[in-house]
Amino acid sequence: MSNEKMTWLASYPKSGNTWLRALLFAYKNDGSIDINKMSSTGVADTHVQYMQIVSPLDMKNLGILGQHMLRPSMLLHQLVMWPIRPMFVKTHMANVIPPNLGPFIPPLVTERAVYLVRDPRDVFQSMIKYLGVTSDEMIENFKNDQFCLGINRDNTLISQICGWSTHVKSWTTERIFPILTIRYEDMLLDSAEVLASVIKFCGEEPNEILVKKSAEACNIERLREQEDSHGFIEGTADTIDKFFGSGGSYWKNELDSKYVVQIERDHREMMIQMNYELSVTPKLEVV
Repeated sequence: MSNEKMTWLASYPKSGNTWLRALLFAYKNDGSIDINKMSSTGVADTHVQYMQIVSPLDMKNLGILGQHMLRPSMLLHQLVMWPIRPMFVKTHMANVIPPNLGPFIPPLVTERAVYLVRDPRDVFQSMIKYLGVTSDEMIENFKNDQFCLGINRDNTLISQICGWSTHVKSWTTERIFPILTIRYEDMLLDSAEVLASVIKFCGEEPNEILVKKSAEACNIERLREQEDSHGFIEGTADTIDKFFGSGGSYWKNELDSKYVVQIERDHREMMIQMNYELSVTPKLEVV
């Protein structure tokens, strides 16, 4: 087995992480995809069973601090036990260092990271539908650096997401290990090209025929058809929408203008850095 460490597939939730994993799964499986078998390509850092292996306490008794303290041991165990390289690990964690603890993404277990970023106005829309929260609740979560997912779920570990800008900055400014930043919108334009770039980033020469075949198999509509027919084991019962949406960008037609204003005000600097065009000029913003 190679001594290579983890390759993180990181993103703010609803930014294309699972779509990229589907592309990588298809590429490793002769261009075919079964959305309920993607775990064979890699792991996620929210699986309770991995934490329970290194924890003397039940997850219900650990709490958020206990989970954060044991996270490095859990990741090291995953790294040692997982036989496949590259070892892809899905995460929505912000790449930050919590007070008095080690980093959520320890360099000790990290080879590289692929970071996916999506227009925050579309992320906002998708998160509301997926979590079943109000727009007012989500607008606060979107800038809250204490925002977490998984707190009220027994079957998943807690992920500290942080605000959208903090999350993006935490990954895109990383200098200890290599980062490949991909925009969701570029995946929409040419998912085959994005897949090829990820394979190259992982040190392999992509097979052009297999890349094209994989991209065709992982068309969003086809993934949604599989979910409609067979369900999706990575989805959660407490969400109000299908995991695989319709893809694309719909905020211009669906998002209330007051939330557009606030998102662009709260995240203007990072949106500009990620090349997302602003629709509101500073002089028109509501204070």
